[in-house]
Amino acid sequence: MIPESYSYFERLSERSLGDLEMCRHSGIPIAGIYCIYAPTELIRAAGMIPVGLCGKKEAPIAYAEKVLPSSLCPLIKSSYGYAASDTCPFFSFSDFVIGETTCDGKKKMYEFLAQLKPLYLMHLPYSQEESGARAFWRSEIGRFAAFLAERSGTAPAGERLAYQIELHNQMRREMNQVLALAADERSPLNSLQGNGTISRAASWGPVTN
Repeated sequence: MIPESYSYFERLSERSLGDLEMCRHSGIPIAGIYCIYAPTELIRAAGMIPVGLCGKKEAPIAYAEKVLPSSLCPLIKSSYGYAASDTCPFFSFSDFVIGETTCDGKKKMYEFLAQLKPLYLMHLPYSQEESGARAFWRSEIGRFAAFLAERSGTAPAGERLAYQIELHNQMRREMNQVLALAADERSPLNSLQGNGTISRAASWGPVTN
């Protein structure tokens, strides 16, 4: 039996499009993200809205293969296919996209994606064990913060950033609880419901404190 409270999340994606429309009319920048490496705390502390982009279904892959090599992984091709075919409304609402160098395939995809939408690329260290990896990542965070400040006119720092860090850490704790519940064989949620609910809901919340 599905909990009554779950009904709020069943059409959350559709309802969130109305929220994005209001944000656009209010002049609030919207940042499209693909990966958990995108620091949503900084995005929101800069007065922007982060929104997760589409890339999980098979249908857009054929469209992507008109441009991308067919040997690339399905996730990459699905992500690009949604964007290139204009079938992801969240991509359409995004003012820019945040990419990350998690693999060579994604880097190639972002080269083409940048032709469709302004794109900011975050460079990840190749290994966590390498000396200087943490310093490199900290410098990338600083570079990204400067980009957000320039784009929005609001520096993601001070109390605004501290509030968003606290909020996002609480969201992550609650995400873990929901996913753990979904993994239990006695759970009223299956793993798809648990993950789908939280992954979309995690993009939302107050923009400022």
